[in-house]
Amino acid sequence: MELINEKEYYLRTSDFDCRGKIKISSILDLFQDIAGDHAQKIGIGMETMLEKKLIWVLSKLKLQIFGDVGLYSRVKARTWPLPPTRIGFIREYLIMDDDGNILIKGTSEWVVVNSETRRFARAMDIFPSDWEYITVKNFPDRLGRGKDFDAEGEPYTVLPAFSDTDVNGHVSNIRYADYVLDALDLKDDEFIDTFRLDFHREVQRGDELRIYTRTQDGIILAKGTGHAGELMFSCEITLK
Repeated sequence: MELINEKEYYLRTSDFDCRGKIKISSILDLFQDIAGDHAQKIGIGMETMLEKKLIWVLSKLKLQIFGDVGLYSRVKARTWPLPPTRIGFIREYLIMDDDGNILIKGTSEWVVVNSETRRFARAMDIFPSDWEYITVKNFPDRLGRGKDFDAEGEPYTVLPAFSDTDVNGHVSNIRYADYVLDALDLKDDEFIDTFRLDFHREVQRGDELRIYTRTQDGIILAKGTGHAGELMFSCEITLK
């Protein structure tokens, strides 16, 4: 069983923002694509899981940008899963240039739940115990609990629409990055170093999101709340 998956991608104009920098949502799209491709290859893809009444749920992700990604460039993405914990599953990512230089590192944490009962599935029910896992981590520490803060001021409001939803019927994971960065509207000399998202509740089409932001101890914090004030997602950003 090949537990490393690699793919090449040619980046398009739509993958870059108005300053010529690769969009965070485009990076997450690459992560999502290569992870889904790998899951399919190793027998744990979406259709196979649904036959067992199981679904993958992304709970956390983090990325760090090390180098400039050029417009229309070709990049190589690589991904591999770490050994699973009791109910958690961690997947690592690299994006490299043609010379093998690392441009972006990423990690994501997942759980698997029963599609009917919403109960967590055990690792042994997903991954065979005889796989020889790769243990290389992109970040030394696991992602802990994200920082929260008191919501103050006028929020940036989003009403997710048809184009924001994915094949699972809820807002696509990659769209949250766009929501946050639209709310922040970074200055021309502000560039992202690390970007982290924590997903707390599913957001459906038509669910109003109120996004609040603040800067605390040099970290940009953002969170999205529902109409009743419940926390839907949270985000942490550091700048270069």
